[in-house]
Amino acid sequence: MSEPLYILDGYALIYRSYYSMGNKPPIRNKRDENITAIMGFFRSFTALIKHYNIQHIVVALDSKVPTFRKERYPSYKANRDATPQELHEQANLIESMLHEAGIQTICIDKFEADDIIASIATQRVAQGLSTVIISGDKDLMQLINHHTSMLRFTSKREFKAGVEPIAIESVVEKMGVYPEQIQDYLALIGDASDNIPGVAGVGPKSAIKLLSEFHSLAQIYHYITKVTPAGLQTKLVHNRDNAFLSKELIKLACDIQLPLPVDNTELFSLEKISFSSLIEQLHRLEIYQVAEDLRKIATTKTTSHQHLLPTNATESNTPTKRLPLTFETITTISDAIQLCKTLKNAKRFAYDSETSGLNPHTDRLIGMSFSIDGKHGYYIPFSAPMGESTVSLQEILPLIKDLLEDPTVEVIGQNLKFDYQFLRKYDIIMKPYFDTMIAAWLLDSEARVNLDTLASQYLQHTTIAYKDIVSKNESFDDVPLSIASEYACEDASLTILLAEIFLQKLEENHLTTLFFSLEMPLVSVLAEMEWRGIYIDKKELSSLGKELHARIQHLEETIFAIVGHQFNIQSPKQLATILFEEMKFPNLKKNSTDIHILEELQRLHPQEAIIQHLIDYRKLTKLNSTYVEGLLKEASAEGNIHTSFLQTGTASGRLSSTQPNLQNIPIKDELGRSIRGVFKAREGYTLISADYSQIELVVLAHLAKDSTMLEIFQSGRDLHQETASFLFSTPLESVTSEQRRIGKTINFGVIYGMSAFRLSNELQIPRHLATQFIESYFTRYAGVSQFIQETIVNAQQSYAVRTISQRMRKVLQINSNNRNERSASERVALNTVIQGSAADIVKQAMLFVTQAIHTANIDAHLLLQVHDELIFEVRTEALQECQTIIAKSMHQAGLSFTPPIQLSISMESGYHWGEFH
Repeated sequence: MSEPLYILDGYALIYRSYYSMGNKPPIRNKRDENITAIMGFFRSFTALIKHYNIQHIVVALDSKVPTFRKERYPSYKANRDATPQELHEQANLIESMLHEAGIQTICIDKFEADDIIASIATQRVAQGLSTVIISGDKDLMQLINHHTSMLRFTSKREFKAGVEPIAIESVVEKMGVYPEQIQDYLALIGDASDNIPGVAGVGPKSAIKLLSEFHSLAQIYHYITKVTPAGLQTKLVHNRDNAFLSKELIKLACDIQLPLPVDNTELFSLEKISFSSLIEQLHRLEIYQVAEDLRKIATTKTTSHQHLLPTNATESNTPTKRLPLTFETITTISDAIQLCKTLKNAKRFAYDSETSGLNPHTDRLIGMSFSIDGKHGYYIPFSAPMGESTVSLQEILPLIKDLLEDPTVEVIGQNLKFDYQFLRKYDIIMKPYFDTMIAAWLLDSEARVNLDTLASQYLQHTTIAYKDIVSKNESFDDVPLSIASEYACEDASLTILLAEIFLQKLEENHLTTLFFSLEMPLVSVLAEMEWRGIYIDKKELSSLGKELHARIQHLEETIFAIVGHQFNIQSPKQLATILFEEMKFPNLKKNSTDIHILEELQRLHPQEAIIQHLIDYRKLTKLNSTYVEGLLKEASAEGNIHTSFLQTGTASGRLSSTQPNLQNIPIKDELGRSIRGVFKAREGYTLISADYSQIELVVLAHLAKDSTMLEIFQSGRDLHQETASFLFSTPLESVTSEQRRIGKTINFGVIYGMSAFRLSNELQIPRHLATQFIESYFTRYAGVSQFIQETIVNAQQSYAVRTISQRMRKVLQINSNNRNERSASERVALNTVIQGSAADIVKQAMLFVTQAIHTANIDAHLLLQVHDELIFEVRTEALQECQTIIAKSMHQAGLSFTPPIQLSISMESGYHWGEFH
């Protein structure tokens, strides 16, 4: 599973640290330097890393020049005292220390740290990535959702590292409103610390009551005549401008152009940072204890940061452990032949590839390492610097092919899908037997599973770091042979030692069958999918890009013609001036021009063409930058897109896709289908889409043994329509599309533990009605209600949940005294059982289908898995035969589990992906 990115609100912690002394004298060193803020900042920074096992962090900093809010409202934060000179000096030094340590910081002119945090979190949410905000600012609560949480500074002693975890429920508990209502809540009550006026006379209780009834500031003013009591209505009417101005100031900028690709979490990894200068600076400033705490983290955390310490750091109380591994470099073909015989006789060994890069289609093998017993490793180099002796790759390939394709040989590795594809390049089809990365993930689906971490955690061994032997702008074949050999042999030796440990742990946790029968066979399937890739018509995509560019240009000219002059359409400030000052459109949210406002303006003024033009402009520019330009960049010269399917990328067991993400290609509108339309079958082939219908709800019905829900599915009726029918006491044939939408929302909301408060906000209905809907739902589907309760009770007893394949996910906070942690764990428990079981079925279907295609000797290939949908490419003449095989195999996949799951499969075929659905 992808690690979360922690975003630290830099100046919030600096200021908090400086003023933490209250009326006490500041902390000074022997040179009489005020070090209060520096000591507090890095003490908290170190504690956060330690207690929350932070692996990836970025520090957001405030602009040094006046922000756009100050330009919009000169009184913004005008009530604050000037920054003391000593605090200013310490803040500059902290920034310098962070920079020298290589800790990523982001500061953008005219924007506050809150805006940077909002933009990072928003971009990561769009990619389904987790983010944790570290700050004390309540404004940031508006960003909290299922992907984004918060650690809020607190002085309460019951919370570790001086921060309190904040999730959606915490916001409701503390503020009385949901995260998406925070803007409106603060707009009503104001914020004295930032000199934001709000509505005079409206306090928290009134604001909560208003938002509970009307949901949003816009709705409050839309139904202003219904607000009671009359005095409150009067206050709102008289302060309307202040209310919307306040919301404008409180609203965070979520679309800043950021200097780094924040979806690439590894850019912010602590493993890329050197703390040498940081620890040395702390020593110079006489902040010894914090320096020592940082050093201890590096030597005691299960994720080792030992290599990040300066060479002159204080000696550790527990010396770094290095296992007594030995290695041997094979540089003659005769020795290589003998090694292959030895490995073949051993029947089981670890294998690892060393390569010039990460792309098997463009990079090459540099060497191979092997280990039989974990004590001694062998390295066969094919390339080395300075004319050192190596073995001819072409000469040894037949020996390696004979060895790795031997069905009696058990090949062990770490991330064998990577090795498989590099061998595939040389026409070697290896059968992976044991992947330590996958085994570690099954044992703990939310832990890090890289080799360095696993070696530290399970073997107490600190590995040779890749970055320490491969210099920047160089590759592995630039590494001196003796160093390369030791590094490569260490990888193979550690892998087989870990495999021995994991094999026992898999048995102890009843995961052996899942590992060997489902996950390991899937490695080859995914590798073949990635190797073949899916073809895109680059010419058509480029033409689409030109068409989009022309349409965008035409829209610009049309918009300029209507307005009467040119302006920057992508500037919210300039667009707001055009719409609300020049063209006199109603200012629904005081200068907001986000897509929801534009759509509401279009509804209110359908005769005004400029609004639809602006909406179209937004859609077209996003499609062009994200999909047209993005896909062209990833495509090979031949037009093939080789995505990477992450088998260990989620905690639920679902597959994810990256570089590029092909599970997120748009489908809902004509332009989205045009993007899908460039994904085509190769000449002589046809694409097939096979999709499980409502698989998660069907899984829920079977696991819950809910007779009512099962009967609906088995008779082929529409569950959403049925749910709406009884909720609204309406005959089936009279259910409206809006009522069906509500039924669908509730059906899927159950899987995610949706509360009445959340449902009322999502459907924009009174809370009592949402409560009534949920109660009626569980009365109708009593089996589902009982299943949910039993799942939570079982999780509370075992601190884990299991899917139908016995896949395990730990829920360690399920019995927490903290209500928010406990509620979040309950949702995770329920969702994992349902979504994870569906993922098990899809994976089993992938195995059944590929095996059946192989047995039938059909020229057909599985290309993509998009959650519940499988995309195939088949020779056109074998289309019908292949469709029959796919349908049968996918149906059998559901029936192969206990309980058997009866699933419906919908299937389509065509020349391109855009023809489906």
